[in-house]
Amino acid sequence: MTSPVDLIAKSPEYSPGTQPLTLAEHTAHVVACAERFAEVWGFDQDLARSGAILHDLGKGHPASQAMLWEKTYNQDSQAFKKKMRPVPWGTPVLRELRHRGGQSLGIPHRHELSSLGFLPLFPREDWIALVEMVVAHHKSISDDKSRRGFLDLAAPAGLPDLEPVRERHLSDWELWSPVSIDVASSFGVDPRQISLNEAASAFEEAFEIVQELPRRWSRWRGLLMSADHFGSAYMHGAKERASRLFSDPAVMDVYGLSGRYRPSSAYPLSLRDSEANDPRPHSLVVAPTGAGKTNFLFRRCRKRVFYTLPFQASINAMANRVATDLGDGADVRRLHAASAIGGADGLAREEDVRLQRLPGAAVKVLTPHQLASVVFGTAGHESTALDLRGQDVVLDEVHTYGPLALPMVERLLRVAASLNCRVHVGTATISEALRQLILDALGGANKVCEVRLTDTELDQYDRHIVEKVVDEEAARARIATAVDEGKRVLVVSNRVARAQERFDWVAAVFPHLSRLLIHSRYRRSDRARLEQGIHMLSGGPWQGPCVVCATQVVEVSLDVSFDMLVTDAAPLDALIQRFGRINRHARGGDVLKPVVVVAPPTDAKAIVPYAAETVRRSFDMLPEGPLRERSLQALISAVYPTVDLECIDIHLAHHTDLTQKLKALEHRPRSVIVDALQIESETAIRASDEAAYVRGPASERILLEIPAPEYLGVLAQRNCWPRCERGAWPVVVPDEQYDAVRGLLPLRDVEPADPFESIDTRFL
Repeated sequence: MTSPVDLIAKSPEYSPGTQPLTLAEHTAHVVACAERFAEVWGFDQDLARSGAILHDLGKGHPASQAMLWEKTYNQDSQAFKKKMRPVPWGTPVLRELRHRGGQSLGIPHRHELSSLGFLPLFPREDWIALVEMVVAHHKSISDDKSRRGFLDLAAPAGLPDLEPVRERHLSDWELWSPVSIDVASSFGVDPRQISLNEAASAFEEAFEIVQELPRRWSRWRGLLMSADHFGSAYMHGAKERASRLFSDPAVMDVYGLSGRYRPSSAYPLSLRDSEANDPRPHSLVVAPTGAGKTNFLFRRCRKRVFYTLPFQASINAMANRVATDLGDGADVRRLHAASAIGGADGLAREEDVRLQRLPGAAVKVLTPHQLASVVFGTAGHESTALDLRGQDVVLDEVHTYGPLALPMVERLLRVAASLNCRVHVGTATISEALRQLILDALGGANKVCEVRLTDTELDQYDRHIVEKVVDEEAARARIATAVDEGKRVLVVSNRVARAQERFDWVAAVFPHLSRLLIHSRYRRSDRARLEQGIHMLSGGPWQGPCVVCATQVVEVSLDVSFDMLVTDAAPLDALIQRFGRINRHARGGDVLKPVVVVAPPTDAKAIVPYAAETVRRSFDMLPEGPLRERSLQALISAVYPTVDLECIDIHLAHHTDLTQKLKALEHRPRSVIVDALQIESETAIRASDEAAYVRGPASERILLEIPAPEYLGVLAQRNCWPRCERGAWPVVVPDEQYDAVRGLLPLRDVEPADPFESIDTRFL
């Protein structure tokens, strides 16, 4: 009999330069994490431990070992063959290897299904929970995108045919099962041998359990998946690292009255003690930029915090701020498409990127899209729900979501409330219709503490004087005048191509002027560098005139303050957000600085990505002259008399009463979010980066990726640009199609009015 250490669980690709991870080692890592998570989440720890022991025993099957050995050693190596032949399970492993060169062995092998043969090692009364933990910890039981879930394999047309699936997953049972049982026995499990008939009977009973599962989400699956992902990420350090999770962020100690932020009339919300301690669980805070909204939202939090913001730049800035506020050692994480870049964006601390997507953060700063799995039922929704349950969820700047994203946010509010979360919504502007939608989603006004500033308090935020100009020529004349006067100017465009055109004009007319361009279509590493540049040019030690040309990526939660804004006409709520980047720190209405709004074009297609009617109504209702903060809510309600929500119910995981559409152990492919929200995005890389992209791990690949419009895929076919068959399968664009200053250059043969060209991938 061979030793259990001979069974591999992870090949060295998971930890380059090291020995393959054995099944005994990996099981120990997952057991430690499962016990810790069970303790925190209120599960039976002994049962959680059993699930962790069982979950990968099926990796002893020759098919799994063949795959792992193939990744670890050269299968033609004589030394390898010599090593394998003497052990009882070596012959079937070698046979599997011979067939891996493209010849099909019929039904694909899934190690989690082979694990079901070991159920008899555990009490029968635990089998339902064990099956939920094990059978789908990698794939949905049905309709999996790979078509390799349990029901996909066993009942491909809805009619069960279990025999070939059982025979495939229990093949050579007598040769390899004793070695897996040895692994289980090292964790205190009775090492009795299991006959093939007994294993087959357990396999069939597990199938019956799966078939009879009701429509609900599986807490046990979420627990095991969380433990498995954490154990795989940290391996030998998993137990120690897991022990430091779920720490209390003590935000009240930092943001409360005894914290570092003292009450001040300059920040009216800092004086609202009774509202901060209101016993109602949820919050709706409406206040202008600079009123202390972020601190107040944190004061309303009592447990771990999930703080959501719409844009990448906002998340980076907020995570940096919170990490500084909470001090060294605080478990503050950020999560967005480029969060794996780590410190490249100026985050003032060393960041463990492996931890970002895992549970247990004290504070996690992310987009609502990163929590969308609990709304759409995509992979990992159970783990996310467990991590969220009973915690504080902040949705800041909720007004920035359009008619497609807003129904996702509304359902997220309902689901979070159903998970006993305290939900806190913050916004600078809100229509009466949107207010009512939020109150309804959170269970009514009796459960929501509403906070607004008085008219007198609002008057101190009168900081802008509105100018309307008729065309681009007039807008550029205002920019030129401001530069001559030594002003710092922010120019916001609705479309990437227009931002690039304006930047080129600034470079031509003012060749020696400090200038910067930022939008969504940069390499991730270049984008991080540009975000730092915005802060430098917007104030602080910077002296002298400058122009920053940007898209909507600068709208929310960036603590920057310019002297003048020139902006395309946009929906009124978006305009107000852009105004918040101008004269940001002024108080009392003594100094008003100009915000110049360019009239919308007559062609509705040129107003994309916004609805033409909304943009025109916003421009018409925006008053010229001093903008009174106390009037904004009435203007917003007039522009948005109703909340227009696109129907995305077909994509959601719940019915309107929050009952589940999905069976336990099912999840949907991630693409349902893209379909529901019509997120049009491609990924590109430069030709000169392709070799590094192929070689690099995921954390390095993402540095090289360029978010791009969906139309790039069509254009790539037209121009015969290849795809790199690694990572995100990006389109490989010629180097001349990308510039480190201007980003991805305009796609010249795309029709200017094509909606794909104007989509800004700000949420990704």
